[in-house]
Amino acid sequence: MLNSKIQKDLEKTFGKKSSSDPATLCAYSTDASIYGIMPSAVIFIETEEDIKKAIHVARRHGIPITPRGAGTSTCGQSIGKGLILDMSRYSKMISIDKKNRFVTVEPGIVYADLNKKLAKNGLLFAPNPSSGDVCQIGANIANNSSGSNGLKYGVTRDYVEELEVYLPDGSKLIAKRYSIDSKEYKTLLAEYPSVGELVQLIKDNKMLIQNSALKTLKASCGYDLFDIEAGMAKGYLDLHHLFIGNEGTLGIVSKAKLRVIHAKKESYVALAFYKDIDDAVKAVRLLRRLSPSGLEIMDTLAIDIIRAAYPEFDIPKCGAMLLVEVDEDIKNQLEKATEILKRYKPISVAKATNEEDKEKLWKARRSLASLLNTFYMNKTLNPDGSNKKPIPIIEDIVVPPDKIKDAIAFAHKLFKKEGVEGAIFGHAGEGNLHMRLLLDMSDKKTVSSFWRIGELMFSKVKSLGGALSGEHGIGRVRGPFLKGFFGDKYHRLLAKTKAIIDPEDIMNPDVMISDKKAYEDTFFDKYSYACSTCGKCRGFCSIYGTTLDESYSPRGKSLAMHGVDDKQKSKVYQDTIDKCLVCGRCLFECPSRAAVGKEVAASRKKNISLKFIFSVMKNKSLFESMATAAGWTHPIWNNPITRRIIGMDAMPKLAKKPLRSRVKNSIKRQDARVSVAYFYGCATDIIDDETAPAMVRLLNENGVYVELPEQWCCGVPMRCYGDTKTAETLGHKNVDSLAKYDIIITSCGTCGNGLKAYPDFFKDDIYKIKARSMSPKIMDVTEFLVQHLKIRMPKKIPKRRLKVGYHDPCHMLAQKITKAPRELLHAFERSGFLEYVEVDGADRCCGGGGSYAITQKKSSKEIFDKNKREGIIQSGVDVIVTTCPSCIMQLKNCLSKEKVKVCHIIEFLADFY
Repeated sequence: MLNSKIQKDLEKTFGKKSSSDPATLCAYSTDASIYGIMPSAVIFIETEEDIKKAIHVARRHGIPITPRGAGTSTCGQSIGKGLILDMSRYSKMISIDKKNRFVTVEPGIVYADLNKKLAKNGLLFAPNPSSGDVCQIGANIANNSSGSNGLKYGVTRDYVEELEVYLPDGSKLIAKRYSIDSKEYKTLLAEYPSVGELVQLIKDNKMLIQNSALKTLKASCGYDLFDIEAGMAKGYLDLHHLFIGNEGTLGIVSKAKLRVIHAKKESYVALAFYKDIDDAVKAVRLLRRLSPSGLEIMDTLAIDIIRAAYPEFDIPKCGAMLLVEVDEDIKNQLEKATEILKRYKPISVAKATNEEDKEKLWKARRSLASLLNTFYMNKTLNPDGSNKKPIPIIEDIVVPPDKIKDAIAFAHKLFKKEGVEGAIFGHAGEGNLHMRLLLDMSDKKTVSSFWRIGELMFSKVKSLGGALSGEHGIGRVRGPFLKGFFGDKYHRLLAKTKAIIDPEDIMNPDVMISDKKAYEDTFFDKYSYACSTCGKCRGFCSIYGTTLDESYSPRGKSLAMHGVDDKQKSKVYQDTIDKCLVCGRCLFECPSRAAVGKEVAASRKKNISLKFIFSVMKNKSLFESMATAAGWTHPIWNNPITRRIIGMDAMPKLAKKPLRSRVKNSIKRQDARVSVAYFYGCATDIIDDETAPAMVRLLNENGVYVELPEQWCCGVPMRCYGDTKTAETLGHKNVDSLAKYDIIITSCGTCGNGLKAYPDFFKDDIYKIKARSMSPKIMDVTEFLVQHLKIRMPKKIPKRRLKVGYHDPCHMLAQKITKAPRELLHAFERSGFLEYVEVDGADRCCGGGGSYAITQKKSSKEIFDKNKREGIIQSGVDVIVTTCPSCIMQLKNCLSKEKVKVCHIIEFLADFY
């Protein structure tokens, strides 16, 4: 806890840009490592001046500072007991020099966002860490990150031209290459005595540095004195190299000038499966000569995890997998790669030459570290049901590429001897192997073996001429092993470097240079959580995307729900819980399958008005009577004056009678090609729009008779607010009504997702069985039209083809229904009825979220503006279609001033008939 003096200083200096609320502190207390340290406060850096102010506050009160990016560190560099400086809001691309291929950025810019901007100019920032969709450039610099393309494109160090760095004393330093003979160099030494002291230290220890130099293709293993000394011998000082890989222990980067390259337009991928990992390793030696843009290896357990997560890949049982990517002379190089792969008796070899297949393969590989968190759920791989989770300690070793066979063999033998399981995967072309032990952290016996395995593995790595880390850094987890690896003399040199630049040890203490034991500060409790704290959710959570505050990410919410006791639950805590769309993305996009949204729903306070509404919805006749009354009185309460008074957006016109009495089939059942049951849902039942009539009309035109069975709410609204009892009661009624039908179609993504979730949601075993049998019969209307019915095109082609875009509702994405709506639109496009346009950000949440747009109006509109507005406007579409009533309401309200029509996809297409 901060004392009142420091608290007041922070409030005066930063206002709402700092927080020491318990929910916020919990959210920032861990990263993707094994550690947990409660910070004193969090400062949200938005300007360069904020960095300077934060350092001065820290120095005034003797509090340490930890700069933090996305918190995806597996080594504990982004947590600390003092002030956490969250750089996420300090994220502009300042300038771009297309001619000379330079870009200048603020450190909080996300790797993927930078490359998205660069792509518009045909450029690319090359080093590609697997966390690229969320990790930040500042953190990439601090760790000297790289990734799967490192063999060909190198590491972050290779692309940094110049850095602006705030030193621990609050002064700003320009870190770049200085010619030792220049006046600029002499001025540097005069203005920064610590730099001169460091230069002298390097000169005095020239032989020690040369003799300690690493021989690996890459390394993130302490301060880069090797390159600095080598440069000095040639007449220049590469001062920026001191801060590349410094892990936040020497200063804070405020600006970075980076070299970029021309982006390759295409790449091909080859995939091979081997019975024995030795055969795969043999292929690596020859494949390296092709200079591939990716060369990945995986062992049996890693492959088993991918097989379970991606059954559509049809991966055979095998001992190893190689993934090779080529991005130059691609046809010729792919053939050469395939020939090499086949030379060593593979079980099978496959090629991926289209973007969709390649992206699937790379997504599986990049999410592997997080996917390992699902191991404990897999009854086949983990038959005893133990709570084994992947533990990072030896997860980033690097050895000369010709030594990977020895490293893997030693690791497998060591795992077997210690009685533990572990997965091995990584960048084979560079000898960079990621080894994850699977341990139950509640078992103290296995925890002790964890450190013993580390010592033995690192000793072997040293004997093979390798390094402790290739791209993740030393952090807290490997700091205690650094002295044993380099020896006392060189370790003292690293410590002296730290002391010269940061004599008061305020910059990220206990990271890299530390006297602590590696197991101190281990956060054992978090291994009982479903969330693995990997940080991937920052890339898909729309609430986090608009706040850029970790407290609002699924990870942050999970940590707060587990870590904040009832006495500490503040307005901040409640706001983080209330601001959740329960969109389900944290279930279907999270590699660990952590359903944080479900935890949020269960923890929400019971809302009295919602409780009343939900109780009414159980009584169908009462619900329909009230809905009808609302329809008749609609002009009274839904007019501009009333809406202005109560602060409400325009609501759709409500129906004056239930849907089943409004819609009729135009064909007889006996004349139909097929009959379907239509689950239309609450919104379509009470809203007086054209969705349901259009649905019946279009299906009738195609020879389909539409049954309108008795039905109740699917239960999703109740589940979003923790009323699982009402949700299950209504679910049972729906199963009793619908299960007898062969085909059940929906026109609402939320309803379809809600119905399909019954088998996992129901507690009653009998209804579980019934729901499991019913689930495969449920499909979205677009799926039905595309996959089960040869649609008849209308005869009259319009004079003007409208440009049409599609918006993916979150609950359609949850069902993996993305192709069918587009295929349906493409079918009409081919027949001349429309022009389909893929809108940028089509799969991003619009912020509707059912009642969320009403209860969290400001947040809802912020989500739309961030995720959707620019993409829709720039696409030039005339019409946006979708398959969710809530999304339609949100899109209509947010685009009310634009010349863009919004409607259900079926309503739009039915107008052609």
